[in-house]
Amino acid sequence: MATEFDDTYSPCAGADFVFSSGMEDEVINLPGYQFEKEGLRDGIEYKVFGQYDKFIGILARIDTRYHFLIRPERLTDKLFKAIGAEYEFQTGDKEFDRRLFIIGRENTNYQQALQFASVRDQILKLWPFREFFVGPNCIFLKLPVRNKHEFETIDSIACIDNLIKLGKTLRDIISNN
Repeated sequence: MATEFDDTYSPCAGADFVFSSGMEDEVINLPGYQFEKEGLRDGIEYKVFGQYDKFIGILARIDTRYHFLIRPERLTDKLFKAIGAEYEFQTGDKEFDRRLFIIGRENTNYQQALQFASVRDQILKLWPFREFFVGPNCIFLKLPVRNKHEFETIDSIACIDNLIKLGKTLRDIISNN
């Protein structure tokens, strides 16, 4: 049995940058940086949002045409795979496959993109994350934070740069195939 993948799931809300977090007009203060929630980097719109004791989310509007979710591999994932109750696409990269669980439709184009070592390396640069989502019109990174100190010490500029670089790489793979 394959892991169920909901084609309608998207944390991007249509990439219209409307969120129900209630923080649309607030400014997030991080050490050395002050972010308004929306910005433009290398021609790509992005939004940063979060809660001090839960997560920081970074969303970038970029068309990749892919649709998949990657999250840390859980013990239950390993158990279900071991008994044949769950299937996960494996990239062949032992370190990547050991750490991360890939959820998506079988036999789709995202599997081709994950065969590129550069794509896997860029995803690992975003680690540790709670969720990494690629949708048809956006990419989303959810980083765990347990308290205000962790929230304030995440280098969000580097996260934004790495996320946008990865989005462009995925977009280029589609363009070249």
